[in-house]
Amino acid sequence: MADELRAIFYTYEKKLGKIDINQTASFAKRNLQFLDSLNIAKEKYVALQSKQNEVVSGQLKKALVNVYPDETLQERVFNIVYFVNKYGLELINKMYNETDVEEFSHQLIYPDNSPA
Repeated sequence: MADELRAIFYTYEKKLGKIDINQTASFAKRNLQFLDSLNIAKEKYVALQSKQNEVVSGQLKKALVNVYPDETLQERVFNIVYFVNKYGLELINKMYNETDVEEFSHQLIYPDNSPA
């Protein structure tokens, strides 16, 4: 885009030079200022995009760590004892009663009888 603007500015600068040679230097200076402003805006945009990508990347990494702790399945990392201590021994019976073994999709079990 900057090259296209330079081409347009060059064309107008040549036309202006034919009309008033004294205005050519002022016009060229303004063109450079505009192109510098355009470059600054581009750099700011790239920096903001990079920062936003870092934020999203961090959020995805957090989710991945929770879903796949130690880069493996949760059931291979978390011990049932943690959940039994937290929710009581009734959790095992609740899991047994509420799990449908013929359902092959994910099943949610709420230990406190209320959806989170």
